[in-house]
Parts: sequence; structure tokens; C-alpha cells
Amino acid sequence: MQIPPPQPSNPKHEAAALAAAVEVERRVTQDTHEREYQQALVTIKEKIREIEGPDMKETMMDQIRQWFIECRWAPEQFWEDLYQKKIVGQNSQK
Repeated sequence: MQIPPPQPSNPKHEAAALAAAVEVERRVTQDTHEREYQQALVTIKEKIREIEGPDMKETMMDQIRQWFIECRWAPEQFWEDLYQKKIVGQNSQK
């Protein structure tokens, strides 16, 4: 008994199968890289909070303190200036 010769395969089917296999492999690789990327983002954010967080907090507190010191008397100054302008404005109209 002789073995029949192999049937010639359809090149279109081979190309489609190869393309499907490559696509599956590409998607798996993309998913792996996406997970690694998301994990790296979390790690970087944690390191930034850990390393620069206290300095950032201190800097913001200093800025708030400075703003408060500079602007603490601003409302009174505003009313005094307004009152002076009103008096000066009335005197110049006479």
C-alpha cells in the first residue's frame, strides 16, 4: 500500500493562518507591555510621593504662610484707600 502524495495546500489559507497567529501573538505582547506600563506608572507615582511629597508640602505651606502674611491687612488697606479716594474726590469737585 502506497501513501498518497500530500495535497497541495492553498497559499491563501496559509497566509490567513499565519496572519491570525501573528495577531494573537501581537495582542499578547501588547497586553503584557500595557500591564508593565501601568505598574511602572504606579511605582513612579509612589516614589515621587515618597521622595518629593514632604518637600512639596513644605513649599506649599511656606507659600500659604507668605500669602497670608502679605494679604492679612489687605482688606483694611482697601477700605482706607477707598475712603481716601472718596474724600479726595469730593474735595477736588468743590
